[in-house]
Parts: sequence; C-alpha cells; structure tokens
Amino acid sequence: MSEKNKRRIYYIIVTLILLISEISIGAFLEGGFVRSYLGDIFVVMLICCIIRCIFPMGSRHLPAAVFFFAVAVELMQLFHVADLPIFDRFPFMRIAIGTTFDARDILCYLVGASAIYLMELIAERRAE
Repeated sequence: MSEKNKRRIYYIIVTLILLISEISIGAFLEGGFVRSYLGDIFVVMLICCIIRCIFPMGSRHLPAAVFFFAVAVELMQLFHVADLPIFDRFPFMRIAIGTTFDARDILCYLVGASAIYLMELIAERRAE
C-alpha cells in the first residue's frame, strides 16, 4: 500500500472519530466545557481531516488555512450575516454560519489547528 493511501486511511479513521464526537456533543450535551470549547476545537480538526481524506499529501499550511476560514465564519457571526434575508431560503447555511459570536471560539480554533499541525509534523518526522 502506498504512503498516500496509508495516510488517507488514517485520516478517514480520525475523521469518523471526530464526526461521531461532534454529533454526540451536539446531540447529548447542553452547555459546559465540552460543548462550548472542545466542540470548537474538534470542528477545526474535523475540517482538516476531511480535506486530508481527499488530499492526504498536501500543504503544511492547511491547518492555518482552516483556522482563518473558521475565524472568517466567526466574524460573520459578529456581523450577523446569518440574519440576512437570503438565509431564510437556506436554513442549513444559517446553522453552518451560526448566530452567536464568541471571541473565545477563536482561541479554540487555534488550539484545534495547532493540534492538527503538530500531529502532522510528528507523523512526518516518524516517516523519515
């Protein structure tokens, strides 16, 4: 099996674990540290892993790009973009963007992106 396919399988497994975790957090927890912070950390990690499932060998800058994407979404919450009339026709997009800005979420996104970056760095060093 090629290195590319080994990495893809690894990312598929991690994606599934993170996805199940995110769904569980959303479905079963109301408030608290896990729902408020760990979920935000996991969502950045989940997005990175989904992209890595498609492009397992890619740019080292992916975690930073996903971090900036997450910050952009958080800033949309600050400016109430989800309240625009166009989102009345696309309720899923309203849910995806969210409606409540919290500056602490940005720190959570940074932790998640940093965790993925460090895991990829460690994996690269082990492969050498």
